[in-house]
Amino acid sequence: MKKDSDRFRKAVEQTGGQIGTTEPIAALALLFESELDLPLAAAELNLEPAEFQKLLKRSPELARSLGNIQSAGGTVQRELFGKVFVDAVGEWKLGTVAPKAARAGGGKVGEWIELGGKNKYPDFLQPQDQIVSEKDGWTFNGRHYAMTKKGDYLTKDFTLELIYTLNNGDSKGIAYAGFGEADRGTAYNEPKNSVFLAIHPPNVGKGEVRLSNSPAATLHGMGRIPKEGTHRVIIEKKGDVVTIGIDVDNDGKSDDDIEKSFPDIKTVAPFLNKKNTYLFFGGGGKFTKIRITE
Repeated sequence: MKKDSDRFRKAVEQTGGQIGTTEPIAALALLFESELDLPLAAAELNLEPAEFQKLLKRSPELARSLGNIQSAGGTVQRELFGKVFVDAVGEWKLGTVAPKAARAGGGKVGEWIELGGKNKYPDFLQPQDQIVSEKDGWTFNGRHYAMTKKGDYLTKDFTLELIYTLNNGDSKGIAYAGFGEADRGTAYNEPKNSVFLAIHPPNVGKGEVRLSNSPAATLHGMGRIPKEGTHRVIIEKKGDVVTIGIDVDNDGKSDDDIEKSFPDIKTVAPFLNKKNTYLFFGGGGKFTKIRITE
């Protein structure tokens, strides 16, 4: 070890450098792995801080992902910034992402996955032959559901986010999203042993949004979305607390959003266990993006 240390010291001295308490590669690595504030995050995208903030205001998805970096003294972890970096480069047209970095689908937990087109089927979902993969998203042949391969979501914290578009249609156009068994063997093919949103098209019940924990029943009336549009479902579990809602127009927090929280998941879903709690979505509408964060 002494011979190795001496060899390293001589090499540093030959470059004109000096031996310090740490060597430069380790120092740079520690700096890279530290949290980023707004000026540093902007610099990594080759932007001025003011320009970075302006672009974030136009991109609610990216703004939400980066959390409190926009507040005074706020920071974001390197791992999270790395996940949204590719999205920011593409959405803001800052450059061309190298092929290995581009997300062509396939699907990893924690990443936004675009559905439809030439994108690969997400690895974390079970095969489903009732999906119609269109150029700009997925539709379903009736009340069928795409489900995660894992059914252990009762035992972990998670956030399920879905971007969907729902236009005027008949009663078969109800869109569903939730967690549980998603057993469609019921009279109306609504999910059994599950907690789910039933999102009606604007021309059915004025866009009623119903939260249920059994088929054809209402656990909580969430409100209505009486207009056609593209929205975001957000289902979040932290400990025993479950929060379910819709970001209307997918524009970030606003007065027209709908949300409901339950302090104890067991009170609304006593039928769930560590093996039958899948995340699922389907039915009507068109689903364009999915992200599952564990």
